[in-house]
Amino acid sequence: MMKILIIEDEEGIRNNMRTAYDWEQMGCEICGIVANALEAVEICLTQPPDLIISDIVMPGIDGITFLKYIKERNPDIHFIIMTGHREFEYAKNAVNFGADAFMLKPIHYQELSQIILKISTILRNQNDEEKKQYEKEIILRKLLEGRLNNEMHSDSFVHAMLGKYQNPYCIAVLEPDGEAPRTPQYIQGLLSACIDLNIEDNCCFLKMNYEQIVAVISVSHKEIEWKTSIYNYFIALQQRIYDLFKITVSIGVSELLSGQQSMQEGYLQAKKSLSNRFFSGFNSIHFFASGGEDSFLDYYQILDTQQLFYDLLQNSSGIYLTEKAGNLLDQTIQTLGKNRAFIKSSILILATLCSKHIFNENKRQLASFMERHANFQAIVSSENIDNLKGVFLSILLDLSEYISVKKQTDKQIIIDRIVQYIEENYASNISLNDVAKVVFLSPGYLSALIPSITGNNFTEILTQTRIKHSIDLMKQNQLKNSVIARKVGFSQPQYFSHAFKKVTGYTPTEYRQTYL
Repeated sequence: MMKILIIEDEEGIRNNMRTAYDWEQMGCEICGIVANALEAVEICLTQPPDLIISDIVMPGIDGITFLKYIKERNPDIHFIIMTGHREFEYAKNAVNFGADAFMLKPIHYQELSQIILKISTILRNQNDEEKKQYEKEIILRKLLEGRLNNEMHSDSFVHAMLGKYQNPYCIAVLEPDGEAPRTPQYIQGLLSACIDLNIEDNCCFLKMNYEQIVAVISVSHKEIEWKTSIYNYFIALQQRIYDLFKITVSIGVSELLSGQQSMQEGYLQAKKSLSNRFFSGFNSIHFFASGGEDSFLDYYQILDTQQLFYDLLQNSSGIYLTEKAGNLLDQTIQTLGKNRAFIKSSILILATLCSKHIFNENKRQLASFMERHANFQAIVSSENIDNLKGVFLSILLDLSEYISVKKQTDKQIIIDRIVQYIEENYASNISLNDVAKVVFLSPGYLSALIPSITGNNFTEILTQTRIKHSIDLMKQNQLKNSVIARKVGFSQPQYFSHAFKKVTGYTPTEYRQTYL
């Protein structure tokens, strides 16, 4: 049944409309009769109607404003606007905002019933079309997944639909790049953008899951340069999606196929083509290329490559290390083929072997290093080749820093690195454990080393640094003491005041009055 919501501030008209028809016989259900738009909004949010019959002049929100509000959030709701003679010109604007009809008061109920029945017919037709589209999508999903059985082939609707795919077609898989949302609503929005651009009606788009949209594209027999045509179409689609959603999508396309029995193969080809995004980066389009050999792990080659990286770490650092290691990494990846899972596993092994070689028998420091890099999970989750290179080079630079610290036996250099770290991170909630990870030494060792060199323990150095920067903030502006406390790393203003007096001999307020 079509659900109807009536909004009218005059009680007499509300009562008349309640009893004007046998609503059930008309195929309608009254889901609410309210006196103002605020009450109507609550109903629309909890049980959206199919049709709203609304007055224009109402207390609070007027009918036109209510119409615009609802249409922005649910454009499928139909509207009939009722108005008096004085608002007639104003009411005509309602059509521009999406109203199906407007009527002059007093209401002619026979005319109103005709409009309601007309809208009801439109909704029934829409529902029939939606049902057919839903059934079509189910069949296509089963074809793509290879799950369409022989019994379904005998269905007339299915049989007619399958006939469409005897001619040449290709399968494409579209997937958002990077951190783009993967919610059902977001993917539905992408699907709508795809459908809107399907001007020639030669594509059938559907959601395969909450991450992918699949397109089945019919290709004309006469279309020799079909790849060029498909490529240009998807370039335009990528631009449209970026304009609407400010995200990029990458697309994998199968080879040209025919017959519904080839759909699953085409879907697998398209997904395999999409995986090449790992090498080319985001916002890319890839066509399926058959052939290619499976990669296998040559462990001796990996060991030889690890030794080359180890030698680089021992003999270079900084920009020179980054440049040389980057070139070596490019050469290594070129020998690993085009299987991204194989490439990731190979780089993961290289990172692990290099780390073990550098830390040698120091299992505690190796464990600390692995924990710092989350066991190299960033390698596994890399979405493209540039990201993978960046992660690996970052690991090498950290190993290089460890080698540098290890070679420098002067304890003062270690203290200088600790002081530098405190200066860079005093505003954060840092601890002795954090510093220990930076210099690759144990917290216990540092707790004895720091006061032996500086005369102060870690907490005292951190507090002095924070107080020094708080005084700088006092000189620059008139920030409150509580704000300054948070900016320099104190979570509690009371402790800030206590620490400030311990270091300077004054409370923050006394210091301002005395020196600033």
